[in-house]
Amino acid sequence: MAYNSFEKLLQTKYYNDIFKKVDNYIYNNRSEISVKSYTIDNPNYKKLDDFTVKKVLSRKIRGGGVIVSELQVVASLEIKGHTKYSYETFFCRNW
Repeated sequence: MAYNSFEKLLQTKYYNDIFKKVDNYIYNNRSEISVKSYTIDNPNYKKLDDFTVKKVLSRKIRGGGVIVSELQVVASLEIKGHTKYSYETFFCRNW
């Protein structure tokens, strides 16, 4: 399969690994992650829905021929919380 970018290659080949890392980060830092919703004032649930690798920010070659990459990821989050009238689900994107 041909890939038109290095970002797409990483996203496709390592999707599950990246998903687990981003999901874990969101879970551990959910209180610090700011999300905007016009209907949900104080979301009490944040979960990774999907992500996109937007850019490889840097590549460093370390001893032993290992390449270390830092990725810029756009995450689609599912958030839930109380609104004026009910408990609702909302999807948003965070960098």
